[in-house]
Amino acid sequence: MKHSLAIMLLTLLCRDSIRDAAAADAAEQRRLWSAASASAEVSQIEVSWNSRLELLVDHKILKQLMNYPGHPDEFPVKQFVRYACRHPDIRAFQGNERIVTVMTKAPANLAAVTPQPGSVAKSAAKTTSRLEHIKDAQESAISNGRYYQGEIDGVSSASGKNSLLLVSTLEQLRGSSPERVIAWADFLDHSGYAYPSTPAQIGKRSYLAFSHWADANQTQIIDETENHFVCRDLVTNITHELTFSNPPALYDTWQSRDAQGRLILRRTASNWKVVDGTDIALPQNLVVDWFVWETNANYVSDVPCARTGYTLDTAALVDKDDSYFTLEYKKVGDYIADRTIPEAESLPAGRVQYRVPANAADLSRVIDEAKGVHPPASSKGNSTLLLVGLNCILFVGILVFMLRRKGA
Repeated sequence: MKHSLAIMLLTLLCRDSIRDAAAADAAEQRRLWSAASASAEVSQIEVSWNSRLELLVDHKILKQLMNYPGHPDEFPVKQFVRYACRHPDIRAFQGNERIVTVMTKAPANLAAVTPQPGSVAKSAAKTTSRLEHIKDAQESAISNGRYYQGEIDGVSSASGKNSLLLVSTLEQLRGSSPERVIAWADFLDHSGYAYPSTPAQIGKRSYLAFSHWADANQTQIIDETENHFVCRDLVTNITHELTFSNPPALYDTWQSRDAQGRLILRRTASNWKVVDGTDIALPQNLVVDWFVWETNANYVSDVPCARTGYTLDTAALVDKDDSYFTLEYKKVGDYIADRTIPEAESLPAGRVQYRVPANAADLSRVIDEAKGVHPPASSKGNSTLLLVGLNCILFVGILVFMLRRKGA
């Protein structure tokens, strides 16, 4: 009896210890999330990463069930991104490498056809396909309420375009397309941080996505233990399930399910690294499995249909001045489309479009011509016209004098 009582007491003590330890671990994870959320507001941070998107199911499934219009040869896609944030300004650079199928028309082979009397030799050009490796790059920046979007020189091996810079105001973007992605922060998003990426988000403080789950008005906590956390977002009706092990990892796996309980997204992160000078922790390796595609959100696959693998390159706390967030394309031949010039509103395209001239001294004239402003004639030109006019009058006077003298 004494032994049984002692064993029961020991069991209760162990159970309480385990419960206390679990509560302590959960509290530590919450503290980690809280610290990361506060540090996420750090305004001056620059992160770069590489990613690779690949298809995991037959392309016919993606095309038919998910309404994806692309060709299977568009996968995989390699991408390099550099994202810098200085509240409230951002700058992002994105470079893509992809394989695409280009449909071409083969030249008609008329020599192979022998024309018959009274007929015309015809040979239809056959449509063929060829693979082309295309690299493109673009960058965007927001500084002091002005938005810059550029396409780097040599945007595509197929197009051969010169660099293009579009200049707008932030208010113009917020009015026309507030939710359009203008900076690529997907790696940060899947790591758990909400950094600005759309016009509507510019000017708002960054934060840790998990931090707002503490708001009882927006979140229902379903389970919370030492290494497991489940909650339902009452706004989106998405259920999030996270597992975590040891700090500084914010999570090991993060799964999202829709209102029907179907798995739509799974993230697996490892080798977390703390950015020097902050409490921000980022995974050096991150894999995102997609069970639903944006072209048909109603269809959810039983197996991952696509996978994005991310590799962290650099992450640092840096001090960037205004010049870093202002893109300047001044190479001869570059195209500029400026919506911020007052005269742009009266033009059909709503922007002043011009091309950088070979002579920098001609730039003002080129912009005036693009605005429809015709510069006045120069004083040198006026002097020339005056001299020609005087010469004509003098010539006519001499001619009249000679005729009168001859008549006398």
